[in-house]
Amino acid sequence: FADNTITGGTGSFAASVAFNRLNLLDSSSSIAGNAVDVVEVYPGDITEHDVAVRALGASYEAPYLGNSVWQQYNVYGATEPTLTIEAGVEIDFLNYLKVGYTAPGHLVVEPGATVALQNRGLDVANMSSITALGTSSAPILFTSAAAAPAQGDWYGIDVTSGATVVMDWADIQYAHTGVQFYTGSSGSISNADIGYALYDGVEIQITDASVTNTVIHDSGRYGLYARYSPPVGGDDPARFAFAHGGKDGHPH
Repeated sequence: FADNTITGGTGSFAASVAFNRLNLLDSSSSIAGNAVDVVEVYPGDITEHDVAVRALGASYEAPYLGNSVWQQYNVYGATEPTLTIEAGVEIDFLNYLKVGYTAPGHLVVEPGATVALQNRGLDVANMSSITALGTSSAPILFTSAAAAPAQGDWYGIDVTSGATVVMDWADIQYAHTGVQFYTGSSGSISNADIGYALYDGVEIQITDASVTNTVIHDSGRYGLYARYSPPVGGDDPARFAFAHGGKDGHPH
């Protein structure tokens, strides 16, 4: 399936493709001129090969179809597959996106991409990783998939079980808690805007994480909740910025 154009469709989606078959939509194809220029992403675990979500002129929607594991969007396996959300892609996940469900997996998000979630969250575990490296001119956005975004629309990014997250110029908006680093995880966040969390902007529990040159604002509880963890942002407190948080600083 290559060098194709999907156009003139009158259905609720322009195409419906399983999560693990998105490579079928190659970069030389296009989707435009349909009643709805959206690709439905049907559940199907990515367990063996790498998958790329490509910018084809359409957005993507991974719908909520139920609570069972097979109805989630999972990236894991013995080969440590990688899901790459390419530059400029907009994709909505209405159920969990789990990187490293029972074995390692990886998520790479390229500059200018938008990953939107609703009612569920983005989990990374089991020695897996998220790499989201935007630029000042093309930041990455993790946000709500709701038509009218509000605090707590999605759970946030949970980092557990030896997982690592590296984010630069990647913003996080409208989560319950923006990003949570739990015991045994690690990561770094820089040049980010983390806003409108219902609970905490950043939570760091018994682990190493670096947060620098970041503004955390309009949090419902704490901008930063860090307990039993090494210092955040190194020795220079000026490298870490708060604005309009519920309570700016470290609870004790």
